Amino acid sequence: GSPWLGRPPAPAAPQLAPSDQPSMKMLINSHVLYWKPLSFLLRSLVDEAHFDRWGDVVIVFGGSRADVPPRKVLLPSVGQEVTFVNVTLNAFDYHGLSALWHFRDHPLVRADSYLYLLETATVGPRFAALYANLSAGIRPGEIRRPKGLFSNICVFGRELPRRWEATYDHNFTKREGLGLELGGPEFRTHGARPLIGWAKGDITDLRERVGTGTRDVYNTGFPRYVLYYPDFDLNKYILGGMFGDITDGKTRPIFP
Repeated sequence: GSPWLGRPPAPAAPQLAPSDQPSMKMLINSHVLYWKPLSFLLRSLVDEAHFDRWGDVVIVFGGSRADVPPRKVLLPSVGQEVTFVNVTLNAFDYHGLSALWHFRDHPLVRADSYLYLLETATVGPRFAALYANLSAGIRPGEIRRPKGLFSNICVFGRELPRRWEATYDHNFTKREGLGLELGGPEFRTHGARPLIGWAKGDITDLRERVGTGTRDVYNTGFPRYVLYYPDFDLNKYILGGMFGDITDGKTRPIFP
């Protein structure tokens, strides 16, 4: 069944005419071994959100055996085609950003704006209505993210990938990736900055995410913190201080 926990619905954003809407892609950062979390996210898009803009969905699989450019793939469980991209890079939350730079002008990837998601999340019944307006009026260099920590789940304009260029082309460790997530706008590691660092101050605060408890959502024996994003109607599942429960079942601390 769906792991959606049933949070209160977020208020609907105002509806705009299609001509006022910038194009947007949903860029899902995943890994070849994270099929289980990814399947939970995709099922929530179907069962909870009744999402119907599958042409917007781009899934980037890190840790692949070969680099394979964007192509359409039929998802039998969904009955829809989405765009797959495979990269050998394994940068935890960041190989999707690397792929976006390299394929930013590809017809299957190019857009005015992007919603960046991680596969360790599920969406709720209000997601599709909110998605339709997440990028309304967005500026090319703007980022919209929950105030405070946001685990790189955010919306940004098309100019940001052109600013970060190839700086995410690195196999970041989990510790380095967390540093990028927690660091301020000027923080750098291997030339990369946190996402907000590329916005040059053009940052729009959304409502903060809210902790709602813990749950062993992926049945690994390791409960994850559940964090609710009200402006996305989305739950993010975080394994506090550790990693490895899904890839090989051997958890280790991020900071040994």
